[in-house]
Order: sequence, then C-alpha cells, then structure tokens
Amino acid sequence: MTIDGIPEAIVLTYNDRRVVRLLPDGREHAGLAGTSMRVTRVTQWDDTTLVTEIQLDSRVKFEIEQTYHVHDGEYGLQLVVTSRFNGGPFGRETREIRRVYDGENSSN
Repeated sequence: MTIDGIPEAIVLTYNDRRVVRLLPDGREHAGLAGTSMRVTRVTQWDDTTLVTEIQLDSRVKFEIEQTYHVHDGEYGLQLVVTSRFNGGPFGRETREIRRVYDGENSSN
C-alpha cells in the first residue's frame, strides 16, 4: 500500500490498484466500494488517529468504523488499521479485524 496526502485528503493506493480517498473534514462523502456498491464516508481526525465511518447503501443496514493509527514500536513504524463491522451479515454483533502494515524502512 502507498499512502499520499495533503492536508485536505489522504489517498491510499493498494497493490491491486484500488484507490481510497479519505477527506478528513467531518462531512459526508459518497463514493463506490469496489465496482458498484455505493458507500457514504465521514472521516475526521481524533488526535493522531484517523477515524472513518462507512455506511454501505444496501437493503440491509451495514456500518463499518475504521481507524488508522501509526505505531512506533519494536518493529519500527507500523500503520495499524482497525475495522469494526456492525449489521449486515453479522446482525447485532460487532466484528473487529486489525491489519498491520510495516513501514518501508521498518526492520522485520
């Protein structure tokens, strides 16, 4: 993943060429997930953590909260992305997935 940014936007480009543009202004922004599913995102900074709330526009209510936080630990700089899923196929349960990306110059 490559991360680029300016104060108005953070752009995540994945190795499969997917691009996600996050606008941390606290307002709703509509877009697409994949090739056809409509999504609405609200993104803002909470201190040093970027928080984005995502609603998928489908017949079943499905919400995702993602947080992006840079951690400087024993393995060097890491981006920790935590996704919490509510609704949809999970019903009332909340499911959490955490992904950790090592920085380019981090030791393995």
